Amino acid sequence: MIYCEYFDIRRNTFEKCYDLVINNINKEKIYNIVELGSSRSFVNSNYDGCCIPDLQYWQENNPEIWDWGAGIFTKVFAENLSNKNYKLYTIDPSIEAHIIVSTMCKGYDEVKIHMEYSSDFLNNFNEKIDFLYMDHMETSEEAAIQHLNDIKLIIEKNLLSENAIVLIDDIGNTNIDGKGKYSIPYLLENDYKILIHEYQVLMVKNNN
Repeated sequence: MIYCEYFDIRRNTFEKCYDLVINNINKEKIYNIVELGSSRSFVNSNYDGCCIPDLQYWQENNPEIWDWGAGIFTKVFAENLSNKNYKLYTIDPSIEAHIIVSTMCKGYDEVKIHMEYSSDFLNNFNEKIDFLYMDHMETSEEAAIQHLNDIKLIIEKNLLSENAIVLIDDIGNTNIDGKGKYSIPYLLENDYKILIHEYQVLMVKNNN
């Protein structure tokens, strides 16, 4: 994968997700990726301009200073899936995030940026999701509850495709905690299993 040397604690899960996507993506059907929670900074917290949506801080040709602490999911997967048959919907209510991800992914028509809350988007989305990335909100009890509400909505609407993968960020290497404290047990109760549990948790359906 392009940029894999920067993934750090997300390397195994990002690379495994990419392998699963490549195995399932094809020319006959659009592969839908839904990212809840967009990139919110051009640069890592060690550099000036962290979380500031000023275009002077976006150095497209200097990935070493990008905000790898947050993963840069949208940019990473958009670039790695270049020329593939996919759409990547990234959802975040923040105007700052909208500016940042719009700048990072300029020229990628497959990236659809929605400035709205996750539940509002999901209530109006009726296509099958092939890859769900849950990274919205800062880690907290409120975030864990929102993640649970959103995955319940997704399951109740039957939005996940037969071979869907679900990646949940900010969990921790040992216990089921963080943003996925409630959503992961709910998925386990609804015919999903854990494929990788590291800093992120990657889940697939039991029949995969």
